[in-house]
Amino acid sequence: MCPLTKTVEPSQAEKRAQYLASIGGCVDETPARSAPNVPPATEAELRPLRAALYCQPTALDECWHKMHEVWPVAHAPYRYEVSAEGRLLGAWPLSDPPDESVTCCTRRAARQVTLPPPGHALTFDDGAGPSPELCGDKVPPLGTLTKQQIKEVITTTDPLVRACYEVGLAKQPLLEGRVTLKFAIAPNGAVWGVAVESNTTSPDIACCISQVARTWHFPEPAGGGFVIVSYPFVLQLGRD
Repeated sequence: MCPLTKTVEPSQAEKRAQYLASIGGCVDETPARSAPNVPPATEAELRPLRAALYCQPTALDECWHKMHEVWPVAHAPYRYEVSAEGRLLGAWPLSDPPDESVTCCTRRAARQVTLPPPGHALTFDDGAGPSPELCGDKVPPLGTLTKQQIKEVITTTDPLVRACYEVGLAKQPLLEGRVTLKFAIAPNGAVWGVAVESNTTSPDIACCISQVARTWHFPEPAGGGFVIVSYPFVLQLGRD
């Protein structure tokens, strides 16, 4: 756990309530059972299944989009069971999701999804999401924001970024360097995933600044798509 800024973070119960409200509530009625003992998809079978899941709208989109609004850096991969006819029969988390309500939503939505019929029952694991290599021209469109629009939002939290730097200076008084964050701005202006792209300071400082980034909210991008941003913070002694 990294040092946090003074930003008040909602409790897990509050986040769960927010997520459930955004998806209209959810009760997991799937009978409890372990992941099915059916063969995994071959590489040849995997590509069309993932393309159908990621490169066109499905009922699962709401679960994923709402999850990232509440837990911006969450990653919740699942193993899916597919019937010979292409119906999704179940979903099992491959790692701990941010909350059990995400699994509830995923299982409920999965029952509404039909994929290309593989001809026999199989399972497959989540991939990395849509990409030009997988989806071609069907990849979700990118929106646009000007550099000035992005900078104006980020600089409003300069005092919090400076406070993160001072956390590191308390341990290493002569520390200087650069932290570069990579993140996505969603069509509604919210920040989705936040990753530390590079860091020459300390893990505590980089983690703290990434927490600040989760509080940003930008104007809605022109074009209605996502904006991918790589933003550097240069941290030097005596520099505000």
